[in-house]
Amino acid sequence: MDAADADRPTDHDDATTDREDAAPRDHEHLELHVSRSRAFDAYLRDLGSWWLHGRAHRSDLHVEQHAGGAIVEHAAGSDERVWGEVHEIEPGRSVRHSYRHAGEHPAIVTAEFHDGDHGGATIDLHHEPWEGDDDDRAALQAAWTEALRRLEAIASAV
Repeated sequence: MDAADADRPTDHDDATTDREDAAPRDHEHLELHVSRSRAFDAYLRDLGSWWLHGRAHRSDLHVEQHAGGAIVEHAAGSDERVWGEVHEIEPGRSVRHSYRHAGEHPAIVTAEFHDGDHGGATIDLHHEPWEGDDDDRAALQAAWTEALRRLEAIASAV
C-alpha cells in the first residue's frame, strides 16, 4: 500500500448527496469492442499513440511493464523525459501507474480490465486526484473518454 491508497474510496463510501450525484465521477467506465487482453496490451504498448494524440512534435511513450518500471517519453529532437512509474501490474488485468507533466504533482491512474458480457471488455479507470472544480473535472472526464475511444480504435486495428 502506498500513500495514494489512503485516499482511495472504499466500498462503504457509497453514501452520496444529490449534489455529488450531479458532479462528474471520479472514474471512467467504458465498454470496449475488443478482448480484455487486446485492450490491456494496447493500453501499455501503444500508450503514446492513444494518449499523445494530436501533439505537434512526434513523440512516443515507452512503458517498462513491471512494478517500478518507468514511463518514458521519447520525443524527436529532445532528450528522454520520465513521465511516471508503474506501481502495480497484473498482466492482462490491471495496471496502476503515475504520470506527471512539467511541474505538476503526480497523478495516479488505475486501469482495470474485465471481460465484458458480449465478448468485448470493460475498462474501469480511476484517476487520483480528480481535482479542480466541476468544469475542470468534467473536462478531464471527457478527455479520458476520448482517449479510451482512441485506445479501442488502436486495439481493434491490431
